[in-house]
Amino acid sequence: MEKHKGLVLVVDDEDVVQEALCRMLQRELYACVAVSSGEAALEKTAVQEFDVVLLDLLMPGLPGMDVLRRLARRQPRTQVIIVTSVLDSDTVREAMGLGAFDYVSKPFNTHDLLGRVAKAVEKKRGLDAAGSAGT
Repeated sequence: MEKHKGLVLVVDDEDVVQEALCRMLQRELYACVAVSSGEAALEKTAVQEFDVVLLDLLMPGLPGMDVLRRLARRQPRTQVIIVTSVLDSDTVREAMGLGAFDYVSKPFNTHDLLGRVAKAVEKKRGLDAAGSAGT
């Protein structure tokens, strides 16, 4: 199996966004899994731990904020980056209060987003190392 920099879950209801994000991540040697709903994200995270979740907030069905709340309980070391077109200060404050690592607005800058993903993976790995050192 090819070594990758990190495992990223992309949660967005737009296929074109999923494809663009996964293509970008895979070019940089990240493994990428994409789903189109909050419910599907929770199904994936029930069976696999991710380093980073790129999460859209506005999706049909289960909203992104609800996914963020549940992920924070289920996988507290997984780093969530909000990727959304709705970024008012109240939404950002709420997402960060719920444990989001960072946020970017759509349309996103590829270089900027990749830098944030790299920092999120680094933080996750640090938390994993600290957690295993304590056990």
